[in-house]
Amino acid sequence: MPRHDSRHYAAAFEITAYIQQHHNDISLQALADRYHYTLEYTSRFIKEATGKTFSEILSDAQMKHAISLLKSTSLPIAEIAYLIGYENTENFIRTFKKRYDKTPTAYRKELINDYRF
Repeated sequence: MPRHDSRHYAAAFEITAYIQQHHNDISLQALADRYHYTLEYTSRFIKEATGKTFSEILSDAQMKHAISLLKSTSLPIAEIAYLIGYENTENFIRTFKKRYDKTPTAYRKELINDYRF
């Protein structure tokens, strides 16, 4: 039975914030090590506390940052992929397209067209 006291929520918030702030270079193992938990406990704790897996929270943070970069910069897609933590640009494009039903390039072009008069 999951605990739902203030320390539990505070820890869940801190861990989630840490994932979001370090999405470009974090792993579940590194997170477990940072908080002195086992890998299994960390994974279970995150899922119980947030309803999402580590991978889902990580992907959410990466995609949020990617959208921000697509909107505010003219960086190449490969550079954006690298900055948000993807070593492989094609994996980034595939993940982005699965989530938003368009490639990052198409998303950026749509933004540009929306701002034209």
